[in-house]
Amino acid sequence: MKSSPDENIQGLIFSLIVSAKKRIYMETPYFIPDPGVMLATETAIMGGVDVRIIIPSTPDKKLVYNCTISYVHELVQLGLGFITFRKGFSMPKY
Repeated sequence: MKSSPDENIQGLIFSLIVSAKKRIYMETPYFIPDPGVMLATETAIMGGVDVRIIIPSTPDKKLVYNCTISYVHELVQLGLGFITFRKGFSMPKY
């Protein structure tokens, strides 16, 4: 059975998250986790790993930013920390 490069990357990301022992800091302007990344992240948090996501405070793509923000409440409730980076994208013109 063949796998696509995306499947290999998803598997690698999942493995890296669930194998963390102390902390995971992810920096991305576009955090839209698939179910595997959500499961791995939740598992890491429940295992006592300090998990933080660093996102820009000012988005360049409003739709993608809103998708990212839609995960914040659930993950913060689990113990994940979100950090906003203020020197990221410049203010978009909507």
